[in-house]
Amino acid sequence: MCNSTTTMDFLLMEISDMRDLQLFYAMIFSLIYLMTVVGNLVIAAVTTLDKSLHKPMYFFLRNLSILDSCYISVTVPKSCMNSLLGTSSISKAGCGAQVFLVLYFAFVELLFLTIMAHDRFAAICRPLHYPVIMSPRLCVHSTLATLLTGLIYAALHTLNTFRLPFCQSHAVQQLFCDIPSLLKLSCSDTFSNQITVLISSLVTGGGCFTYIIKSYIHIFSTVLRFPEGADRMKAFSTCVPHILVVSVFLTSCLYVYLRPAAMSVGIMDMILSVFYSVIPPFFNPIIYSLRNEQIKCAIRKLVTRTFYSTAILRIKKLFYSDLIIVMLLAIDAGAKAANQKSSCLCSLQPLTALGSLGHRHEPHPPQMSNSSTTTDFLLMEISDMRDLQLFYAMIFSLIYLVTVMGNLVIAAVTTLDKSLHTPMYFFLRNLSILDSCYISVTIPKSCMNSLLGTSFISRAGCAAQVFLVLFFAFVEVLFLTMMAHDRFAAICRPLHYPVIMSPRLCVHSTLAALLSGLLYAALHTLNTFRLPFCHSHAVQQLFCDIPSLLKLSCSDTFSNQLMIQISGLVFGSACFIYIIKSYIHIFSTVLRVPVGADRKKAFSTCVPHILVVSVFLSSSFYVYLRPTEMSTGVKGMVLSVFYSVIPPFLNPIIYSLRNEQIKSPIRKLVARVFHPGNILRMKKAFLFQLSHSHVFVNK
Repeated sequence: MCNSTTTMDFLLMEISDMRDLQLFYAMIFSLIYLMTVVGNLVIAAVTTLDKSLHKPMYFFLRNLSILDSCYISVTVPKSCMNSLLGTSSISKAGCGAQVFLVLYFAFVELLFLTIMAHDRFAAICRPLHYPVIMSPRLCVHSTLATLLTGLIYAALHTLNTFRLPFCQSHAVQQLFCDIPSLLKLSCSDTFSNQITVLISSLVTGGGCFTYIIKSYIHIFSTVLRFPEGADRMKAFSTCVPHILVVSVFLTSCLYVYLRPAAMSVGIMDMILSVFYSVIPPFFNPIIYSLRNEQIKCAIRKLVTRTFYSTAILRIKKLFYSDLIIVMLLAIDAGAKAANQKSSCLCSLQPLTALGSLGHRHEPHPPQMSNSSTTTDFLLMEISDMRDLQLFYAMIFSLIYLVTVMGNLVIAAVTTLDKSLHTPMYFFLRNLSILDSCYISVTIPKSCMNSLLGTSFISRAGCAAQVFLVLFFAFVEVLFLTMMAHDRFAAICRPLHYPVIMSPRLCVHSTLAALLSGLLYAALHTLNTFRLPFCHSHAVQQLFCDIPSLLKLSCSDTFSNQLMIQISGLVFGSACFIYIIKSYIHIFSTVLRVPVGADRKKAFSTCVPHILVVSVFLSSSFYVYLRPTEMSTGVKGMVLSVFYSVIPPFLNPIIYSLRNEQIKSPIRKLVARVFHPGNILRMKKAFLFQLSHSHVFVNK
């Protein structure tokens, strides 16, 4: 006889056995979850704030968006947290809550989709009776009735499932708890439960699906009688999104609950669970924001109202208040340094001074310092709280993925489109590839440390970070200077442009920039790592950089600091002065051009470059030329983000949003990728792989 003691905990299915893949999938699903919740809440906010959308259709759309935000929150956060923490357990109460909430939200979503189909039928086929058929009172009552029946339906099936004893196993073959997976774990007869689930699903799903199909048959027969024009377009723009949502949701749900049990395998169940629990909430904001002009117009109004009124004012206030704080810190640091110097002159013994405003230097020991070099370093943690570490790791991982993808898209577009084979886009392509490498030096290591709960970096890894950061930053400044020279030659010397910016000169200048970057980075890296590091091995930064490492040395670092400041000041100032001089000539020439397409084209290629130069040089200058006393742990961490993350992140955004010559090839590339012929080939490849997977499962 089987042991009839009930299982108190369950083990959910892991998305992969490999730890690295678990973390990768956790980040992907966390990104999908954040996008889904934000998108649905934006639609809910827009349909609430915009009075022109206070209609029955958008009333149910608002409820559907809120419902989808709750629906995806039942399963995805728990699965992602299990992957991040390397666990798979869920309590019996938590499992019961998941079963109840998934059933409840799925049932209510199906009824909302049916009511929305009825609303479209009344609006298009019975327009004169629409105010009576879909009165505000009827909308509220139908919503309340839907929520109440959902509670009854979910409670009935949840209680009917959890009255069973679970004694065969406690491993749920699913990413979250659902009834089909739990019934396999029971050691009692589950035939009545299976019949109840099948009949209720067939009646509810079949009834709703039949009514939706019937409604849309009437809708399309009416719409096709419209003359071609705005009315037909408006009707399709409100109907097509609803059909897409209904199709994705119902097909996945019906396939899951009505398929034979013999066809159920672990991987297949996991994929299907994504289709009916993640895809519909994720598609809802995308479809309704892309296919519905009224929603898009309301979103534009909301964004314009937000960013051109209070938000801009708040940003200005924060900027000026932060500027005042920085000035006060500088004055305070200078005063403390002067006091420290005078006290050292008056006393016979050297005193250990405390650093300014939160930065504490380690006191020198009375005996001779140990001159053995440190083999490992400890990088600064972004937060002491584990939850915040994981949160920041996900945010920076998202920024990293967006940055790399954006820069590689620009590199691909400027390579594939022959109309962009010009010197300007040659340097832009090199800059995009360089930015992808630049951000890859620091962010992946920092995110991996946060995910794994460690902060170690080897001495070789630290030296590699220092060398690569210096190399990519040096070459980026040179590329930005060359791009300014290119714009100067194109606008101010158009007749001599082919000679000034010849292909041979472009290639030679690029090779010279790379070679000089190698020499610059090697010189400073070797000059830094010849020093002994014996005070501490805790680097007060998210990654290894020279200012942070010099604080750890127990020898005299004056020559190193002087070399960094002189080289940074000479090199950075020379490039900055040349860029400013070039743009003075450029704008003086552009302003003489009559207002029209030529002036607009000149500004569209110059303004993005100015923005990139301003962000990169201002942050770099502030980091390397500020007084040492003003450098605190948190402030240094924030500044490191500004000069190592923001410029690569802004590059694809600025060049894709401000430059028509880039946007047009991107549209062509997207159209080519999503061409019906390519999509058909992708479908054939997918079906081929699916057939092979079925053969493998049967074997």
